Amino acid sequence: MSHHSTPERPINSSIDCAVDHGVPVTLRFLKLAIETDTGWHERNLDAQVLGIVGPVNTGKSSLLDSCMYCLGRDVPFRKAMRRHVRAIELTALVGDEVVRLRRAQGSRKNLVEVRDQAGTLLQRLPVRATATHPETLSDWLLELLGLRGGFAAVRLGRSASSQLGFDDLLRYLYLPQDSLDQFILFPDGQDDRRRALFELLFGLTNPESEKLQGDIRRVEGQIRSARTKVRRFQEFLADSEATNADALASEVATLTRREADAVARLTRLRADARAADTAGEDLRRQLAAARSAADAAEKRVDEHRAHVRRARRALAAIDHELADQHQATASVERCPACSADLAKRPVEPNHCGLCTQPLAPLEPADAAQHRAARENASQAVAEAEARAEQARTEAEQAQAEVARLRQELDQRSAAALAPFTDAIAQATADLAAIRTRLGMLPRLQEPHERIRAMQDEILVLQDELDELHARREEFDPLVVNKDQLFATLDGEFRKAIGEQKLPWYAGRARLDPNTYLPVVDGQSFRDLGGGVKCAVAVAYSVALMSYAISYGPCDLPMLLVIDSPRKNVGNNVEDRALAHRIYRNFLNQIGARGSITRSFQVILADNEMPEDIADQIEVIDFEYPHEPFIPGIADPHGEDDDEIEQRYDDGEPDG
Repeated sequence: MSHHSTPERPINSSIDCAVDHGVPVTLRFLKLAIETDTGWHERNLDAQVLGIVGPVNTGKSSLLDSCMYCLGRDVPFRKAMRRHVRAIELTALVGDEVVRLRRAQGSRKNLVEVRDQAGTLLQRLPVRATATHPETLSDWLLELLGLRGGFAAVRLGRSASSQLGFDDLLRYLYLPQDSLDQFILFPDGQDDRRRALFELLFGLTNPESEKLQGDIRRVEGQIRSARTKVRRFQEFLADSEATNADALASEVATLTRREADAVARLTRLRADARAADTAGEDLRRQLAAARSAADAAEKRVDEHRAHVRRARRALAAIDHELADQHQATASVERCPACSADLAKRPVEPNHCGLCTQPLAPLEPADAAQHRAARENASQAVAEAEARAEQARTEAEQAQAEVARLRQELDQRSAAALAPFTDAIAQATADLAAIRTRLGMLPRLQEPHERIRAMQDEILVLQDELDELHARREEFDPLVVNKDQLFATLDGEFRKAIGEQKLPWYAGRARLDPNTYLPVVDGQSFRDLGGGVKCAVAVAYSVALMSYAISYGPCDLPMLLVIDSPRKNVGNNVEDRALAHRIYRNFLNQIGARGSITRSFQVILADNEMPEDIADQIEVIDFEYPHEPFIPGIADPHGEDDDEIEQRYDDGEPDG
């Protein structure tokens, strides 16, 4: 059940009557509904300052976590939530649109259903991008708030997880109880995200500047990398004279001149040698003629040998024909009637292999014809062999003449060229050595060429960097003056700390303009005590929201949700008094801005709230066991509903 009383100075107002000046970033929770086995159960959250009060384990933190769950945050719900709640739906004003965000538990928790105010399903968006759904809930929410372009322009790293998202924005809006005394908004290892988001939200930068700054960092990185490579090459090359650029260039020039001189000298020597050997020209012509005659003789040998082979084949054919006439009837391997083996049976010559009877002799005329044919063939073979032998003799004589002339030419040439042989050999060797060295030098010069190329690249990158800086300076007048911003923020923070009356507070409170973190009496947040840390963390967020409400321009959504600040302060008399002053600070510093028509919302959850504070705000009171956050359960930690928990973990449809 919820109740509210009418304060002397009313703080809460309906969302319908908020008339804004400027363009504030609006995010306001209107309703929260959970689905259990008994149906949907709804809570109204539409109040400017809302308190959620109740004993331990009645669902205060679960209510706040449920809101964040619908906005895409992964929440480790407690057992009662996992066992009894099927789905959660948050109705919120995001930018100018009232939307209902429904998210189930179990296997389908990566998808969030987006519905209009009437409940019509518009689309399903993933919490994390997939191949089929690259557009995420974070992208869509930032688009509605008008922040997507600015968030996308911030470059924190190369991976998708390093980019700013809606969950980063939630850290400025929601202070969970387990982090109030641990850190300011972000863990220590995420300072770059916190600072980048601060600059974006409070106008210290803009999307155009961030994009240019990302390009500047990229080009600066390329310049650093190129300079490092140049330095390493130079350090390596400086250690040896053999790799000195000037020495190499001088050696290349010297060797190039020596190569030209060596080529000219070798050309002259060869010309002189040819001139000295003119007496051998007649012998060279005779040698050429002898080689032609020898080649022709060898060709004739080949032709006659071919004639011999053909004559021998003709003689063999006649002999085979005569043998075949006897073999055709004399040899029979098997009986044609019964297939008996006849091959081993002895058969006399010129007898039938089948019946063993004598064969008829050839006719005298046939025998004479065969003898004449064989004699002619034998005569043809003998004549062909004689001609082939004659051709072989002539070829050997021609080769002997070639050998004689070559020997005579070699003797004359040796005598004529003897004065030039050593000089030509030495000139040839010198030229080869010069060219070998010249072939090696380009490999030694290559590092120097690479250095020059990288230095040229650095000059190009430096020009690009100068241009980027010039373009970025064009946007400097469009960002907030940093000194004025922090002067105003310091005033709001000192006011918040002063309202809280911290123990031993000496009156010095400010925000560090470099880290954007609070400093109280010269002490950083991590140097403070536990209860004071909680008070300072709350005062910090109050100061930021107070600035957003009162001054602007500012892209910080005017929503602040704080879970159980009193738990982190303590429970003795002094601690309870400090907790009361923290709550009073909300009314004095934020609630007092009721005369300003900017729409804002503050939600506080705690075990109890001072009566004078509760009388001035809207309160949701969980009176366990009658009205806990999850209606109808007798024991949120009972062991009799494990089957229900397993069914929801397995992703049963939410109906």
